[in-house]
Amino acid sequence: MHVCALRSCGKAIDEAAAQVATTANIRGLTAALKAGKTAVNWKVVGRNTGDAYFHRACFDALQASLRRRRGNRSTAALETKRAKRGNDGVQANTDGPAGSVMESGLRRSSRLRRAPATTAEAKSTAALSPLSRESFDEGPQLTGRERAVFEEAMSTAEYTDSLEDIKAKAAAVASLIKDINAAHSDGGVCFFTGAGISTNAGIGDYRGRKGKWTEEDTGVTTDEDGGIDYEALRPTFTHEAIAKMVGDNTAAFVITQNCDCLHGLSGVPADKLAELHGNVFVEVCSRCRTRYMCSQYVLDDESEAVVESGKIPKGSHVEVCPTCGLNHFTGRYCSRTIQGKRCNGKLKDTIINFGDDLEEPILTAAERAAAKCKLMISLGSSMTVTPANSLVDTAPKLVVVNRQLTDYDKKAKRTARVFADTDTFMRLLMEHLLPDKELERWDEFVEKTKRRSYDAARQPDAKPIVIPQPHA
Repeated sequence: MHVCALRSCGKAIDEAAAQVATTANIRGLTAALKAGKTAVNWKVVGRNTGDAYFHRACFDALQASLRRRRGNRSTAALETKRAKRGNDGVQANTDGPAGSVMESGLRRSSRLRRAPATTAEAKSTAALSPLSRESFDEGPQLTGRERAVFEEAMSTAEYTDSLEDIKAKAAAVASLIKDINAAHSDGGVCFFTGAGISTNAGIGDYRGRKGKWTEEDTGVTTDEDGGIDYEALRPTFTHEAIAKMVGDNTAAFVITQNCDCLHGLSGVPADKLAELHGNVFVEVCSRCRTRYMCSQYVLDDESEAVVESGKIPKGSHVEVCPTCGLNHFTGRYCSRTIQGKRCNGKLKDTIINFGDDLEEPILTAAERAAAKCKLMISLGSSMTVTPANSLVDTAPKLVVVNRQLTDYDKKAKRTARVFADTDTFMRLLMEHLLPDKELERWDEFVEKTKRRSYDAARQPDAKPIVIPQPHA
């Protein structure tokens, strides 16, 4: 159990209560922190890095204090951000082809891009707590360097609704799913997933308060390790629940930005899954296009140093990709026999790096599914990478389950905006979708049967399996 970091509170935070967790670069604040002269009692977790946990109301009070100090500047910053965005809250394309703008439900480009960062002022204003619109006449005072530190912390804040609220929202979403499936026999419910659903499996995320991009943007560092090997990853409860819903025809399709293969491992069929950014266990022949599913991670990470050196040895399998500037070739060769001869084409990974184009059949299948669905459930994604994020806006109803604020929250609030761990939400959702005895039998099947099969699928000596072309 955490203790509220607001010094004027300092009370324990009940696990079932609404709360906020933040991480910030506390450089320049160390002396004041040791002397107990800061409003926030940051816990040092790395070089110049501090964590803080708050009651939701205490975090709201700190934000209110900051807003009072900023005065009219925050209003101006918010208007600046609104001007940069379209009416549907989607970032306009500032780096694509001339005249190309991403609109609701339309794909501006198949090229993978990370949405441009907003200014620090606009970002912090956008991170105002959804429950803190009322003003506080009195509250904690942030002064000097601590104001800047807390403003940065607001941009990394992870909110958690009270358990009571999460339960109510799960019940409402379950009821909506049942209603939609009763009215539509095909394509009614789709999932859109991001890195947040795999963090409980041991893999790092990107936009979480300790995610890769957050570290790059803020300079925070932690003592936590970088995660575990892909071969050791196993599906989380969220993966298992999604696979169960797809298998029961409660959900029609899964669109994922994740490359970890956990959806496929959990049992989502290939024809109901669009892995937009590739799969670290799949390699494809550059000559005959044969695709192989492997039991081991296929990327050649060591080639990165070769590419950076600018000196690629003669005869090396390494080639610099003209769109992303990295190497996709794995160092292995195609074993397929064509007209009595071994193909021997160079194998490439399927990972989509920034600058690369998405595979057209996969993107088309995702667009088709998104256009048909009546309810899109986005889990564990900040929805900042294009063109993937345009897909969440096509359905008339949107549910967002993510602990950080997103540009799609306004639309999601019309249905359900849930600040929660995805496993927690999906567990509560399944309790409403399945009768008690069926839920118990399914839990037992996952633990005693499915999980054994996962180890077999990741044996290092297993031969690659030829798999069909995606959505051919």
